[in-house]
Amino acid sequence: MKREIFVLLIMGALVASTACRTTPPPPPPTPPTGFNVRTFDQDFVNGIPTTPPIPSPGIGFNGNFAFQLGPTTGTLENCAGTTDVSGFFPCPDRKTPAAWVFNILSGFCFGQTTEGDIFAGDLVGLNCEHHFRQFFISPETLDVNAPPPTFEFTGDGMNSTYGMPVIKWVDGATGAIIATTTASAISPDGTWLQAPMPYLGLPYSGQYAAFVFNVMPDGSLEETGGDTIDFFGNDPPPPTPPPPPDDDPPCGDGPCLIY
Repeated sequence: MKREIFVLLIMGALVASTACRTTPPPPPPTPPTGFNVRTFDQDFVNGIPTTPPIPSPGIGFNGNFAFQLGPTTGTLENCAGTTDVSGFFPCPDRKTPAAWVFNILSGFCFGQTTEGDIFAGDLVGLNCEHHFRQFFISPETLDVNAPPPTFEFTGDGMNSTYGMPVIKWVDGATGAIIATTTASAISPDGTWLQAPMPYLGLPYSGQYAAFVFNVMPDGSLEETGGDTIDFFGNDPPPPTPPPPPDDDPPCGDGPCLIY
């Protein structure tokens, strides 16, 4: 009888021990607050997209809370910064769900404003659309060490009613504006334009683009057409080779003495 009681006591202790060691259930996941921003570039020729949205790094932006769409999470009402090498920027602890207004502060779409309803955990895409007609630039290739004094565009829709068109030169790899110039001559029917060549000695060899902007009645610029152009004569330096391995460690094969 005593042995049976002893065995029951041991089993009860094991059960109690097992119950005490049971892993508690994990806590419920924390609901997301805020959102993330990613900047993109996309080309349209004659109204037709010619590329998918491509992440655009290094773009400055400013986002501001406008009004809430219901009970909100998060506390902050502004998110501003510059996107990283992937075109990404996190905005945690921002008020959502809410309407937000975003302004592009750099790059080709400087000054662009975008509004949207943002919910917790959203990825907000700020898309810079390059809308232009297919123009033709001359020359089609450019030696940056010996550029011509002027260049020309042929196309249609160029207009000097409110001021001579402006030409922006853009790095095809990053979307950054590398130079700006103003047309010096234009045909009455808007199919031909000539402008002085800006200084282009710093960009490396590669493909670039030039876009024509008409001046609007309020002084703003409206993109009307463009073309690509290949630069040569300024190849980037070769990458720095890694240092050679250290075949002769400072302490030889023995231990190092620390003083």
